[in-house]
This record gives sequence, C-alpha cells and structure tokens, in this order.
Amino acid sequence: MNIKFKQSFKLLAIAGLISGLAACGGGSDAPAKVATADTTFTMGTANAQTAATLLTTAAKSFSFASGVPALGTTVPTTVSFAGTAASPTFAVSSSAGTANGTMGFGSCILTITNSTFTSGPMAPPLPKTITISPCEVAVDTSGDAVGTPVANETATLSFGTTVSQPANLTGNVTVNDAGQVTITQTDGSSIVIGTVPVTTPTGTATGSI
Repeated sequence: MNIKFKQSFKLLAIAGLISGLAACGGGSDAPAKVATADTTFTMGTANAQTAATLLTTAAKSFSFASGVPALGTTVPTTVSFAGTAASPTFAVSSSAGTANGTMGFGSCILTITNSTFTSGPMAPPLPKTITISPCEVAVDTSGDAVGTPVANETATLSFGTTVSQPANLTGNVTVNDAGQVTITQTDGSSIVIGTVPVTTPTGTATGSI
C-alpha cells in the first residue's frame, strides 16, 4: 500500500465515521480533528538522543529497492538499526555484501567497522566514515485522527535523495490536539518527533446520539 493511497484511505474512513454519526443525529461533543501532513524528523546533533531512540526502538529497518548511492549499492539494500540510544549501531545488507558499525548524528554518520564489500565506499580498509545528508524519517501521519493511537504506522527513510520503501514502525503513533506527534512503545517510553497541522474536517456533526 503506497503512502498516497493510505492517506486517502484514512480520510475516507474518517469521512465515513462522520457521515455515520450525522445519520444517527449527531456525534461527539467535540469535533474530531485530523492531521493534515506527514511528520518529517531530520537527524541532527541537537536531537541526537531522540534520533537514536527513533532508529533503535521504532524504525529499526528500511529497504531500498534500487540500492543506496551514498553507500555505493545499486541492488536491493536493507539498512537496519539496533543497540541503544546511547550506543546505536547499524547494519547494511545486499547481494553485493554486508557491513555494520556505529551510528552518529549531525545528519547520519555511519562508521563502518566490519564489511564484506570488495569495492565502493563501504569496502576496506576500515574503519571508515560515511556522512549522509539529509537524513530524515517521514512518518505517514497525514489523515490520522487526533487523540487516536495508530499501530503499525508507516514511515520512510531518506538517505540523501534516496527514499526507502514504506516500513511499519513499532509502537503507537499519536497526534494530540496541538499537533504534537508522539511515538509510544509497549514499555511506556515515548519520544516526540515533531508537530503537524491539524484541522476539523468540514461536515463534522456535533451533539449526542
């Protein structure tokens, strides 16, 4: 399911809910708001702790169908993240080879400590560092109902100008009434990844059923 289709599906579902409430003679006392944009989180030095938590607990793995030029791959490539926010790690896997190492921020700074690649920027001698900018995670919050946690929300990772395929995040994504976007894990821990505009869809019924 691509992101544009998913956004349309969300909006249609919300519109159906509104119509159903109107048919019953009303809805909730407060009009239901929805987010009107995706949430883009840009990795940087100022938000390094949140960036590390996002990649190691919520995002975890992204696939690039045509490879990642910044990493020197031209075949399907998977980039995954692990470790902790204090010590994040990454791993790259493709038919051309595998590589792993430690992760830093100020964009995405990959220090490669192990690699089976025989050519390209990830090939020995090691260690070597690759800095990728911009480095962003875009979460598909457009159309999400305010105050309603969304499980398995989709997101993409941008490595430079290369965008991954949509992947499911772990945890729940919630947009509050002010547009603040929070990802909450099953252990109760949470991170705020940004804010988005919210609006009340036209035709929202008020009152009580």
